[in-house]
Amino acid sequence: GAADAAGAGGEALIEPDTFCLVKDLQAEPERNGQICRVVAYQESRDRYIVFFLSDGDLKSLKRGNMQPTEPPEGAEDPFEDGDDAFGDPFDDPVEFQANILDVLWTMTVVDIEGTLKSTLTKVLRDMSVNPAMRRRRAEALHAIGFAFMQPRLQTKKARKQELAAQRAAERAQAGLLGRFRVGNRSNPAAKAAAEQAKVRRFQDAMMKTMAGANEEDLEADRAAASAVSA
Repeated sequence: GAADAAGAGGEALIEPDTFCLVKDLQAEPERNGQICRVVAYQESRDRYIVFFLSDGDLKSLKRGNMQPTEPPEGAEDPFEDGDDAFGDPFDDPVEFQANILDVLWTMTVVDIEGTLKSTLTKVLRDMSVNPAMRRRRAEALHAIGFAFMQPRLQTKKARKQELAAQRAAERAQAGLLGRFRVGNRSNPAAKAAAEQAKVRRFQDAMMKTMAGANEEDLEADRAAASAVSA
């Protein structure tokens, strides 16, 4: 339920774990009518970090865009897991710490993105300066953003090149192994054929010797066999 304390806008604060109906949201009108759950209140920005039951997204909303309500019947609540939303710290401390860090990190990201969006809106829509100055500001912001993205882009490019080299090496190795297997499959047959040829030549030589052939005749046969093989 709502707390007695008041926020910066004078409205009663909404306690964590309260379910709210989203309304009058201009940036994402498709969110209007959806149910969210309050995760935390950011006093410095007078905004609420909320968890949408529909898709699990975390967003930062103003008090005026939230109406406390009861959760719809059968609504899935990913935070509900037994008696503890983050699990039992004594049962699985590693998972418990991971869940806590995940929520803290998500809240930090939402806060940074919200602050950045507000800052950029003020800088780029400052009507106290002429359009040329606003354009120069936009170009400067683009240059800053590009500089911040460079390390990630370089890492991504290096990783892509590494994967391409790895795939090429795997293809080359597969081709070499394929040729080796083919060679291994053909070698036994060739070896058997050579052994059979030796046996036949030995048998022919024995028959001719028994028939009275001399050494000169046998040498002539061997030379003829060599010529045929060549």
